[in-house]
Amino acid sequence: MATPAKKPKLNKKAKSFFAKQNHNKNFLKIGDKGFLVTYNFKEKESVREIYKLLNEYYQDQHNAEKNEETPKNKEGSDDEEEEEEDITKQLNAEIDKAKQETKEKSNLFQALETGTNSCVFIKTTIEDYRNLCFKIVKDLFDTKVKKTRFTNRFIPVDRVCRANITDIVNNAGELFDLHFLKESSTFAINFNRRCNNDIIRDDVIKELAALVTQKNIKNKVNLKFPEKTILVEIIKGLCLISIIPDYIKLRKYNLNEICAIEKTNQTNSESTNNISGEVNLKTE
Repeated sequence: MATPAKKPKLNKKAKSFFAKQNHNKNFLKIGDKGFLVTYNFKEKESVREIYKLLNEYYQDQHNAEKNEETPKNKEGSDDEEEEEEDITKQLNAEIDKAKQETKEKSNLFQALETGTNSCVFIKTTIEDYRNLCFKIVKDLFDTKVKKTRFTNRFIPVDRVCRANITDIVNNAGELFDLHFLKESSTFAINFNRRCNNDIIRDDVIKELAALVTQKNIKNKVNLKFPEKTILVEIIKGLCLISIIPDYIKLRKYNLNEICAIEKTNQTNSESTNNISGEVNLKTE
């Protein structure tokens, strides 16, 4: 009787390589801020196109702000004409500025592992990253221009905390002070879970719904067309919380569906126009 083949053992060099590869990965952790990105199978391609999209819109926004801050040069100023800057110093200043901008740009966005399939977290150092995301999604919705192929949902994340009721309620409460305290709003709660069987969906929704009402008694549930949607994403031992406007209207921030629904509407519109034309021809 043949003995079963033994699996080849990894030598020290191979073990060291795989250990180093795993150690070099950057993982999502408590306190990170940025974007949750979901995709179908091709993570690298999705991350690449999201990087491109973020850099494009951030650069446009940065240039617009820079142009507003730049003072207009005064014409006919004798003092400015008389002052001549040293060429060497000017060139060095431009080089230093270019290096600094390159360094800052490289640190703006960083892909982090979530430990699960089909989703990645893009960490950012931008303060106004929420509005950057809203600008991108709204622009794609309005222009009907498809700029991604591999990315599904693109969600700004307000808080990353531990996946337990106490931490979720505490972090959500601070966010609700900003979004539901002063002005009343209709709301809905969307709960998703990955690789975690400890958190009970109904318990989380019940606690958060009660908390929103406590902030302002005029806040009302609207599951069909809420003004604001509270997203709770449980990923292993972490919880990602977001407060999203127009979540249903903007196709749950699914970049593929935003473009797909527009194409469907255009096709239906063209078909209707063709039918109307045929009817008019027959009635004449």
